[in-house]
Amino acid sequence: MSKQVNYEMNTLLHRSFKRELVRIQQGLKNAEADDRIPVGLIRRWQFFSDQLKHHHEAEDTYLWPLVEERSKDQSELVVMSAMESEHAAMHRKIDALDQSFATAANGESVDIAAMLTHLGQLSGIVAGHCDHEERDAVPLLEKYVKREDLGDFMKFTRSGPDNMLVFPWVSDGATEADRKAVWGVLPGPVRLFLRPMMNKKYDRFLEETRS
Repeated sequence: MSKQVNYEMNTLLHRSFKRELVRIQQGLKNAEADDRIPVGLIRRWQFFSDQLKHHHEAEDTYLWPLVEERSKDQSELVVMSAMESEHAAMHRKIDALDQSFATAANGESVDIAAMLTHLGQLSGIVAGHCDHEERDAVPLLEKYVKREDLGDFMKFTRSGPDNMLVFPWVSDGATEADRKAVWGVLPGPVRLFLRPMMNKKYDRFLEETRS
C-alpha cells in the first residue's frame, strides 16, 4: 500500500517566501532613503525570485497535471486552474521586479517607490495564494498524488538554483518546531554530513548580501 505524502515542507517554503518578502521590502525602504539599491539586496532578490519560480515550475510541471489527469470533479479542476492563474499573476509582478533589479545592477537609476508598490502587491498575491493552496490544493495532492509519483518532482526540486542554501534559508527566522521539521526532511546520516556545509554556505550568503 502506498504511503501518503507529507507536504509539510511545502508549507515551510511558503512561510520562508513570506519572510523573505518582508526582508526585501525593508531593504528597499532603506534603499529609498539612501537613493541607491545595494548589491547585496539585488543578490537577495535574485535568490528569492529564482526560488519562487523554481518552486512554481515544479508544481506546474509535476504536481498539478497529476491531479488534473486523475480528478473527474469539476470543483477540484477549478482549484487547479486557480493555482496556475495565481502563479501567472505572481510571475508578472516578479518579472517587473526582475527587470528593475537588473537595471539597478547595471548602475542605472530605478524608481524605488514603484518597486515598493510592485513588491507590496506581490506580497499580497503570495500570501493569498499560499493560503489558498494550503487550504484547497494540498488536500487534492494528498488525495491523488502518491509517493511513487514524486520521483521526477523530487529530482527537479533538488536541482534548483542555490540548492545548498535552501534548507538553512527556510530555517532562517522560523520557529524551533519549523526548523526541526525542515532538517528532519533529510535522513539522519545525510543531515549530519550536509547541515554544517549548508549552514556555512548560507552564512557566506548572508555576509555577501549585507553589502
